[in-house]
Amino acid sequence: MVIKDIELLKQANEEGKYRPQPLSDYEIKVLDNQLFAINSTMWNNPLCLRFDADKIDVMWLYEAASRALLLHPVMDTRIFIDINGEFKKQICPGFVCPDLNRDVSEADMQTILSQYPKVFELINSPLSMIDIYETEKYVYLIVDAHHIIVDGTSGAVVISELARQYGPVACESEEDLFAGYSILEYKYRQTEEYNEEKKYYEETYHNQDWCNMPTPDFAATDDKLGYCPMSLGVSLDDIKAAEKTCRTTRARLANAAGLLALAKYCQKDALMITWIYNNRMEKWKQNMMGLLIRELPIGIKISEMLVLEDLYKSINKQMKESTKRLSYQYIVEHEAALSNDCMEVNYKGSSMGIENMVQYLGELGQSVVRIPLENEIKDAEARLEIDVYENPSALPEDQLYINPTYMASIFKDETIKGFLTTYCIMFQRLVKACRTTPISELLAD
Repeated sequence: MVIKDIELLKQANEEGKYRPQPLSDYEIKVLDNQLFAINSTMWNNPLCLRFDADKIDVMWLYEAASRALLLHPVMDTRIFIDINGEFKKQICPGFVCPDLNRDVSEADMQTILSQYPKVFELINSPLSMIDIYETEKYVYLIVDAHHIIVDGTSGAVVISELARQYGPVACESEEDLFAGYSILEYKYRQTEEYNEEKKYYEETYHNQDWCNMPTPDFAATDDKLGYCPMSLGVSLDDIKAAEKTCRTTRARLANAAGLLALAKYCQKDALMITWIYNNRMEKWKQNMMGLLIRELPIGIKISEMLVLEDLYKSINKQMKESTKRLSYQYIVEHEAALSNDCMEVNYKGSSMGIENMVQYLGELGQSVVRIPLENEIKDAEARLEIDVYENPSALPEDQLYINPTYMASIFKDETIKGFLTTYCIMFQRLVKACRTTPISELLAD
């Protein structure tokens, strides 16, 4: 859905933001997955920052957090079941308030932090929280929100808003129009343009037996999370050179490695993976809290790819075409939670580090340290997800690495490690290849 009339968007936001609204397709997917493991924190987006107590005004931080919540109404969303038995969402002003805890002992903080992230009760309950703890030495700021109301790219919005509101004079902020966007997107489903988007995806990807995952060894018995981090054996200079040589991007290279790994390991011809598009290109989305991301498909037949250039062209075309058609969510329509979902491949670079958020913190960033909370998440969001990260401070051969997460109950250790090793090998070969390198050479033993 392309919104050209911003005034229409503002009008929809003003008239409808506090009224009950249907959930989007992606919100329904997240809800379904969460209900599969109701007491899990797998869909939490926690962030914990620690500041030196003598360099921050804790009461002003509390006031800044209160204003930030007011300026981003989606944080006050509740999910409920209406009289027709349908799930709905509604923004309820004042539903969430920051919680300030003063005079906490530093010795108690380890125990307190171990209780995060906390499980969100999905129905008629807050889906976000801001907790502040003050000890003699430090101030701890914990922000968390359920994925049904925010996505991973919303973290920078939270940090930048807090920084603006903490400044000497509380700053004005661009209006958050997510509610209006959500309303117009739902209405868009009744248009011919929406049907054309659906037609594109169905004609491109439907009626094909895709190989989208290394074959599981077992039926799922639980959704416990497995980790298997690996170095890619590639430096940042290597991948920069590969981008130039093959006239591609590192994100496309990461996706190509995923497709080739499936072809090599599974010995299949028709292959599909998915990737996450942040969906924040328009200026009016830059200050928007909400679940905006889209999971998009890439499908190829390896027999139709003669040289690497063919593969990159196909990936590039599909990524461009799907980002023009974001309202019909093909993957959501055709996946069942943790049972037939595609392997997901995302190039995330160094996005996880607090160092990339400091630029938003301003005065707040003088003494900040990020305290990891994500490691407390125990359950898998998907059967297999491969995220590629950068660590510029590592040895050159270890500067790129993967941090895959997967459902541990469905794979033998040798299966998942064997497949991920194959992914690393394909990634290394792509870095060394040129556009005319035969696909058969990349897949050779």
